[in-house]
Amino acid sequence: MFEVNSTLECSDIDQKTSSSKKTHRKPKPHSFASLTAVLQSWQPSDATASRRMLANEVLMLLEGKDYGCVKSCIPALIVDKQYPVDLLHYRSEQDLSEFLARMLWMHQEFSSAIGILLGVPDEETAAKVEEAYESILTTDEDCVVLLM
Repeated sequence: MFEVNSTLECSDIDQKTSSSKKTHRKPKPHSFASLTAVLQSWQPSDATASRRMLANEVLMLLEGKDYGCVKSCIPALIVDKQYPVDLLHYRSEQDLSEFLARMLWMHQEFSSAIGILLGVPDEETAAKVEEAYESILTTDEDCVVLLM
């Protein structure tokens, strides 16, 4: 059943004193370094799970630590309205190109970028990722790639 309050009942609510109103505390802004540290500690429940599922895991982790998150397409998440976080599975060299293109775009749009590349099979591939990353994104202060 749907009930509508009368205007008389609503006016009584407006007359409450300010001491009875809830105050909302603004969350303290987080730094890029603290966000990176939280993401480095994240362990996916299943690295082969879908991107959407993994993004939800990251979302729950960050919201549990009082970060404000918005789901997006690319990037997968926008944290505190200023830090883009994207996740991508590595299956071939083409995925590396896609990942680096996303990182570059996020950095241009947000002046920062955090990328999580899942399923990197070995040290040789990790070295390729690092070399490609350093040749395209030369800054270390506001760009981070996490290999998992």
